[in-house]
Amino acid sequence: FDTEVVTLSARTSNGSLYLLEVDGLDVGATEATSGIVAANGVVTPTLVAQQSGIATGGSNGAVIITLSAGDLSVLSTHTISAAGAGRILLETPGALSILADVSSGQGSITLLSTSDFSLAAGIEVTTGGSGQIHLTTAGNLLAAADSRFVASTGNIALSANGNLILGGISTEGRAALISETGHIRAAGSTAFDLEVLASYLLLRADNASNGGVGTLAPAAVQSFRTQVGRVAAVAGAEGIHLINSVGVTVGSVLVSTSRVSVSGGLEAQADL
Repeated sequence: FDTEVVTLSARTSNGSLYLLEVDGLDVGATEATSGIVAANGVVTPTLVAQQSGIATGGSNGAVIITLSAGDLSVLSTHTISAAGAGRILLETPGALSILADVSSGQGSITLLSTSDFSLAAGIEVTTGGSGQIHLTTAGNLLAAADSRFVASTGNIALSANGNLILGGISTEGRAALISETGHIRAAGSTAFDLEVLASYLLLRADNASNGGVGTLAPAAVQSFRTQVGRVAAVAGAEGIHLINSVGVTVGSVLVSTSRVSVSGGLEAQADL
């Protein structure tokens, strides 16, 4: 379904949403009015439809939104939710800004941007079951304090070409955090005690001049706090600074991920 609109909201009672937008797009609130013509010819505008955000119904209601150009924003309070095992793909050649919760019952979620990715304070990207979360940005990944990526047993992989600032991650599966040219740091969350809760954790920020994980900041809230059973990490000049709350094994870690395709299927990615 091809569109050229400024603001979008959508509902399906039992099905998926597939959308190709040719320009920038906001997911927000929309309304429609119709004119009622009285006997004297006076037209009275009447609100006939008003809705907010995107929600699909049924057991497998996917949300697939791709942009040909421009930025994609999920505006504050205007959530995106996919029913059941419905998968979510948000893909843009510009910036991707998420200011409201994005969730699937148990489907995988893929977020792709060519410019910066941002996640607002207190906002969550969540899925259940074996659903995975896969995020790749060619810019910086800027997740504000108290924002989180949450899965049940699925893996979570976040990758940025620039800096990666993390609010939090929680999963019983494995997690990977990658910064190709910058550093990985905590946003300073206070709503929860850990930046990463996972079984295995892979960290890579190996740019020679400024790559690093965590900081030696004196305030505990600025530390990179983890609870993982196994970790593998490589960093550049800034080094690696972690506070792990349990016993940990330092060893090799592989994180398998799949990304949601424009058809709503899953495409396996190379192991991280």
